[in-house]
Amino acid sequence: MRSHATPREIGDALYTFLVNAPLDVTMPAGQNSYVFFLDAGPVKREFLPQNYQLIYTDQRCSRTFTGWAETVIRCLCASNRFNGIPAFDQSDVASVLSEVHQLRVIFLAVTFTTKPELPTTPDPEGSPRPVFNRLLAVLFSPFEWGGYADRDEILESCQRLGRHVVGGGAFHPYDEGLLMLLGDPAKCGGPSDCIKNDS
Repeated sequence: MRSHATPREIGDALYTFLVNAPLDVTMPAGQNSYVFFLDAGPVKREFLPQNYQLIYTDQRCSRTFTGWAETVIRCLCASNRFNGIPAFDQSDVASVLSEVHQLRVIFLAVTFTTKPELPTTPDPEGSPRPVFNRLLAVLFSPFEWGGYADRDEILESCQRLGRHVVGGGAFHPYDEGLLMLLGDPAKCGGPSDCIKNDS
């Protein structure tokens, strides 16, 4: 886990994670790489190109902050290893991050033994609305899929969570099913400085 790094080190890294970094820290991203600020609470930061912020208190997570940060890093770094079918790789991460509307993104890790309980945002009439604008949904499983033969059905059910959804699969050395959801909220309720400006 890299909490601080030099710009030269950043240039060699695909992902750099700054965990509860001081508020005056800024970090340029190298070409085709990303910097993620993992913060325990909502703090205001200066964002450089390809910088994103994930806030622990936004995540509806039962893990401790440290456990949540470790899960974020483990899941995102898995894009370089142990790809499943359908595959999950760094191009999926890039395709979603390039299209999000906000720089403050949501990361959810939903563990399950049969099927995951997906987040919902009901509208006044009771019908589910998209939770995300752009969403990357990745299903992690042990190396033996075993009881996860319904992975295609799970990924298909994720399609209703976002307006635009990219799905994939990956293996991990843990005896649990884990669904990673990464994207920007469908309702843009973040501070104005977190709105992405592509101009």
